[in-house]
Amino acid sequence: PAPVPPQYSTVSRFVLGMLQAQATVSLSSALPSSTRSPFLLLSCIQPHLNFYASRFLPNSFALLLTTHSFSSWFGGSPYAVISLLTLAAVIVRCDMLILAAPVGISLLLTKKVTLVKGIFVGALTAIA
Repeated sequence: PAPVPPQYSTVSRFVLGMLQAQATVSLSSALPSSTRSPFLLLSCIQPHLNFYASRFLPNSFALLLTTHSFSSWFGGSPYAVISLLTLAAVIVRCDMLILAAPVGISLLLTKKVTLVKGIFVGALTAIA
């Protein structure tokens, strides 16, 4: 196979970085107004997040899905949280279950989801 031209790699990494930036802004808009600016400031100045946001690594894709799931959690869409964390665990990294378990328990204890519907949404996402 012919080598991939470097501009394709640059464009694809730019798109992945912009998707992560959009996810970060989405998460900040789901936070209370008093914490939005500090959250965005910390997100912008920490080198680790910015360095890996556009890398094609499993952690980068898991970060994208996790950021969107937390945005959904704080924004009041509990079943979207289950779907996104299940997707991250099944496709990207199985150790996402360590994060999904306490989030799922929190959703159950606060009665934002029912056990049966939560399992159904998670299983349907995993199968799809």
